[in-house]
Amino acid sequence: MDEGYIKYINNWEQTEAITEFDFIELINCRNQLKTLNLIGVYQNNIAFGNVSCRINNTNNFIISGTQTGALGIAQIDDFSLVYNVDIEANTLFCKGPIAASSEALTHAAIYLSDAKIMAVLHVHHPTKWKSLLNKVTTIEKSIAYGTPQLAKKIGELLKNDETLKQEKIFVTAGHEDGIFAFGETVEKAFGVLSSVF
Repeated sequence: MDEGYIKYINNWEQTEAITEFDFIELINCRNQLKTLNLIGVYQNNIAFGNVSCRINNTNNFIISGTQTGALGIAQIDDFSLVYNVDIEANTLFCKGPIAASSEALTHAAIYLSDAKIMAVLHVHHPTKWKSLLNKVTTIEKSIAYGTPQLAKKIGELLKNDETLKQEKIFVTAGHEDGIFAFGETVEKAFGVLSSVF
């Protein structure tokens, strides 16, 4: 299974926990998604699911760390701050106690595409994923997760696809079980996700 691995050039600076921003709502949302089994770990020990929120009016964002899906309760130490991304160069800069999620490039593309988007939730659910394929915006199977190609495609869609702008949810045919929802707040992104379950 080609899941859970960081495919971008990861410039991670290991630091203490990120405390200069309040992201307790994001932590609580992540833990609720874990309770609902929308974030977790497969039998092969590959974790799935990640959440993020934009920092104020910047393109920087807090995101859950790589391979943290197995944690029953995530805490502040389980998040990373992404402060620079170059999609063309497949490069990301982050800092914190843990490196950013393997899907951080995808989250970055969403934030870069629309300044109003403040939160992104990425979960896995095999049954719901299958039912949403080609019913909501679906990214073709040939585009793999965590790649510049996926980031670019999402950027194009968020600029040009009115349905996606309104529904705020998409699935990736090439990223089995993967569902993305986003919104102007963490609560609204969670509401979008909840509306399809």
